[in-house]
Amino acid sequence: MKTDFTLKNKAIVVTGAAGVLGGAFAQGIHEAGGIVCILGRNKIVATQRAKSIVDAGGTAIALIADVTIESDLIRARDLVLSKFGKIDGLVNAAGGNMPDAVIQPEQDIFKMNMGALQEVMYLNLFGTVLPTQLFGEAIKNSAKTGSIVNISSVSTVQALTNLLSMSVQILKLLIP
Repeated sequence: MKTDFTLKNKAIVVTGAAGVLGGAFAQGIHEAGGIVCILGRNKIVATQRAKSIVDAGGTAIALIADVTIESDLIRARDLVLSKFGKIDGLVNAAGGNMPDAVIQPEQDIFKMNMGALQEVMYLNLFGTVLPTQLFGEAIKNSAKTGSIVNISSVSTVQALTNLLSMSVQILKLLIP
């Protein structure tokens, strides 16, 4: 299929780009001619993905950061701005779950591990809000136009059994 879509010379940050979904977005941005800023916690994977894009003739940088740590994100943002002079877009693809936040059929919901639930909620909610604030402001200040794309779980549309933490997140976004 031929398309006229291009991201040529657009510097786009992808959070969670060391993961499967974020990695797919990073690859797609590369294929559309974009400058790929691969943000993730896993230094080895992020560096390998950036190198793979550069080896294929693209432009990429690995940004090692945790999306829930503001100082990590500020350092990553400043590195992108110093290297490319702008940020044109953000794809928020970081997120996840943890076993202790999942209620198994044999478990009692009234004895749920609230600490694990809070940790997952913090990652999935604030791990999107913080990058949006920090990179979004840079987009506003450095690019003529820009976009922020937020990727979420299918469980935010339909409640999935045993995944209370993922299902509750959409309620926080929908209820004023």
